[in-house]
Amino acid sequence: MPSPHSRENGVGTPHHLKIKLGDAEFEASGDATVVAKQYEEFKAMVAHRANLPPPSAAAVRPTAAAGAVVTAHGRSRLTQTVLDAVFRKSEPLSLTDRPKSDNADADALLILIYGHTEMRGQSDVTAATLANSARQTGINAERVGRTLGVHNALIKVSGARKGTRYALNNPGIAEAERIISSMAK
Repeated sequence: MPSPHSRENGVGTPHHLKIKLGDAEFEASGDATVVAKQYEEFKAMVAHRANLPPPSAAAVRPTAAAGAVVTAHGRSRLTQTVLDAVFRKSEPLSLTDRPKSDNADADALLILIYGHTEMRGQSDVTAATLANSARQTGINAERVGRTLGVHNALIKVSGARKGTRYALNNPGIAEAERIISSMAK
């Protein structure tokens, strides 16, 4: 006869559940009954949040009909029209043109990080992915980290060598949106 904690009956077996519903995320590990109970509580919280009154008009973004934000991941403050004017949604993601600035290559890499985050849903971008996008755009960025050095205050860097990953901080997002807006004009 199996013990109450044997793997045969599933009790004591570690379970892991990770789910994202809209902007709500749930992750739990442990005994199946504990994970199931926590997941039910999460679903109740999400359902309760859905029944709350909408945020004030000042916090609501304009609708698509008003030329608003319509990206795959909805965090961008730029319109889909602006994003379409600047990005090619090919594989790899690339730019339709290089920025016209003193640091054009670094600015292009900055907005490519933005594009991968907003249009592809990546929380951070590997150096290899960024280099492929840069090459597709026509930018010689063999040393992505060195080229991005002028924007150190705008990016978060993690990992090392081939595992290096880049993400934008809040000032980086604002700067990328400024550059993209100027390119779309």
